[in-house]
Amino acid sequence: MGPAQRGQFKVPTLRNVAVTGPYMHNGVFARLRTVIEFYDHFVNPTARALNPETNQPWAPPEVPETVANELLKVGRPMDDRDVEALECFLKTLTDARYESLLGDDTTCAD
Repeated sequence: MGPAQRGQFKVPTLRNVAVTGPYMHNGVFARLRTVIEFYDHFVNPTARALNPETNQPWAPPEVPETVANELLKVGRPMDDRDVEALECFLKTLTDARYESLLGDDTTCAD
């Protein structure tokens, strides 16, 4: 891979995303909710100052020159209910044959 490809990776589909962890290109997050909170921390830095999996500040990017910082700051901050709703929506993208892998989470009950 040449310098022009530094930091690039192929983005997978969201289909079955709730059962395909670990998440991110390097598998750094174990939970889907953490991915949502990671993206929210750019517009909600006070409420999402810490990675919930490590209880530490979010790690810096591996290739900082490829991060679209201004685009990541666009949007409104999410509260915990918004995060939960988005996670529940993403779980609906799971094929029926993999639904058993979602576990007994009652958070997303109808």
